Amino acid sequence: MAPKITIIIVHWNVRELLRQNLARLFSLRAEIPFEVIVVDNDSHDGATQMIRKEFPWVRVMINDWNAGFAVAMNQAITCSSVPMSGA
Repeated sequence: MAPKITIIIVHWNVRELLRQNLARLFSLRAEIPFEVIVVDNDSHDGATQMIRKEFPWVRVMINDWNAGFAVAMNQAITCSSVPMSGA
């Protein structure tokens, strides 16, 4: 089933909090179809490796600089598979 919502997480050096967040989201996956996109803003905490190993269903975008929250959100929105509402 196609995702109905996109959850975007902008990450910068908070691997353990990210792991907890993704684990909780994983427990909800059966309730509503959604996708998760994590944008890593040049973190150096090993989070991208952790995501790929523990949460392979999460899409990861990696920036080689800290693009900031707004830029990272816009990057993820352009990759979302959920159509934007015209509302």
